[in-house]
Amino acid sequence: MLTPEFLAGCSDDIVEIWADTEVEILSDIARRIAKNGYITDTAAWQIEKARQLGVLNGDVAKALEKAYGKSTKEVDHLFLEAAKIAMEADNEIFLAAGIEAALLEFTPAQRAILLQGTKTTKMLLESYTHTTAKASELAFRNAADKAYLGIMSGAFDTTTAIRRSINELAKGNIESVAYPSGANHSMEAATRRAIVTGCNQSVAKLQLARAEDLGCELVEVSSHAGARPSHAEWQGDVYCISGKSGKYKDFYQETGYGDGDGLCGWNCYHNFWPYFEGLSRRAFSKDPSADAGRSNAEDYENSQKQRAMERAVREAKKECTVLDKAIKASDNSELSEQLNRDFQRASVKLKSREAKLSEFIDKTGRTRLREREQSPKFGHSVSSKAVWTNKKEKEFRQILEIAGKSGTIELSQSMENYIANKPFSDIQGLVGKLSDKAARKWYIANDAKIAASIEKSLSLEAQARIAHERRNANRTAARDLMADQEKRKLLDINEPNKTFEELLQHKMNDKHLTHEEALQDIIATASKTRSTINTSLGLGDN
Repeated sequence: MLTPEFLAGCSDDIVEIWADTEVEILSDIARRIAKNGYITDTAAWQIEKARQLGVLNGDVAKALEKAYGKSTKEVDHLFLEAAKIAMEADNEIFLAAGIEAALLEFTPAQRAILLQGTKTTKMLLESYTHTTAKASELAFRNAADKAYLGIMSGAFDTTTAIRRSINELAKGNIESVAYPSGANHSMEAATRRAIVTGCNQSVAKLQLARAEDLGCELVEVSSHAGARPSHAEWQGDVYCISGKSGKYKDFYQETGYGDGDGLCGWNCYHNFWPYFEGLSRRAFSKDPSADAGRSNAEDYENSQKQRAMERAVREAKKECTVLDKAIKASDNSELSEQLNRDFQRASVKLKSREAKLSEFIDKTGRTRLREREQSPKFGHSVSSKAVWTNKKEKEFRQILEIAGKSGTIELSQSMENYIANKPFSDIQGLVGKLSDKAARKWYIANDAKIAASIEKSLSLEAQARIAHERRNANRTAARDLMADQEKRKLLDINEPNKTFEELLQHKMNDKHLTHEEALQDIIATASKTRSTINTSLGLGDN
């Protein structure tokens, strides 16, 4: 017999292989989207997309082939291990019933049953590689096309369009495995279902074949707390395989064995073992939940809540992983900055979900299954980054709360640096609260991003106008952040923001530049700040 505990965890290693592959594929697509420059010519874009798609398909095929190779070896090992465990448990009962040890050997016919089960499961996994390959291609096409169309329609600027596509990827799955019902499932969910069901059914067929060979008419079905409501009706009872007993109910009819929603069906954690009347003692309770002072319905509902919370934690970890890959791949500072903000939000989301799960476990007294919270590729580097980001974000939220109740806010150097990398829209709660140094640090950091944030396909004058507009906006925002508003008023009087025309004439007249040179200089100097002021505040040269 296979215990509920064995069946609940038997698929973990194989699921991890395929979940790892899913994250790898999503990260690869996100990386390609982040690096794409997006050619404005439609024909050229289609050629580039086809080229990228060809390379991606090759990489996906290799990843899936590797996953399939690893998982088939694991299937062979798992199914054989499960068969041995079940046979050893059953053999103790058969021996006690007086059946000769020689008759308990693994026969060729029984071995054939097990081999057929492993073959069927491996064929199912192979079919997943085909549907996953198609789904991966579709995911890339959709992500790339959404970004491109967003840019070309004018609905979004380049950075925003790419960022939106990457975020959709990070929050999604490669939902590729279709069932006859038409439903699609993620690689992880489909793999878990295939392994648990395939392993349980293969061993169950082997057990029934042995029972028939050894003349065993009765079996006892296992039980566990929080069973599926339809399964709770028949768990923990003794049944007659042939259905001819006047005392015990029909095994097939009562348990639904052989149907997908019955005993040993889809994701079922129940199994059975031989039972000899007058010799065997009942090993399983009809209602383990009631024995513990709870109801099966309550345990089942809580188990479903826990599974949902564990999935939510894994999804948040996957989101962090994919965003981290995209950030590292991007050579656009504005995109990197926006994706970093998305990573901050994802990190806070992750820690919030982990805290809710921990609270739920404490409240219900259930066992926390850390392995169910793991997400492949979410290694030490990404984990540490998420922990640090969440910590800083909490500190930042506390500072915003304090800011509403006090004057100038004293910040640590690390918090000044953290705030400096936030957009003004995120720190408006600090208006009129920062020291000159902290406000200047924010100004320096945001001016440094201007040149890289401008779309190079625009005309030179359009680029210069955008650079000028963003520089003025940063200067005004930095002055708004200053706690010393009397000094700010003097700055507005003595060094007001110039209009674009005023700045252009200044460049041409005072610096003796041509019109084109003046435009280029506006763009180039938009990211520079005065070193004398920086040095006076202890910030060094820009």
